[in-house]
Amino acid sequence: VVTKRKFKVEDPSGVIDIRLILDKFSVEAFINDGRQTLTAALYTPVEAQDIVFESDGEANVEIESHTIDIKHE
Repeated sequence: VVTKRKFKVEDPSGVIDIRLILDKFSVEAFINDGRQTLTAALYTPVEAQDIVFESDGEANVEIESHTIDIKHE
């Protein structure tokens, strides 16, 4: 594990919706449609290849990956 962030999430209904936007150097988390948010800088080595998600309870996870192509002119 290169870096780890923890935060307490309010859970009024028993269901938590988390949307993460991340790259190798930052993460933004939007919990329950933005009722809670988190932004963090990650100091990740360039050679890092994996991402790990953990939960203290049951979790249904859907992951959508996007690649941004940068054209150098």
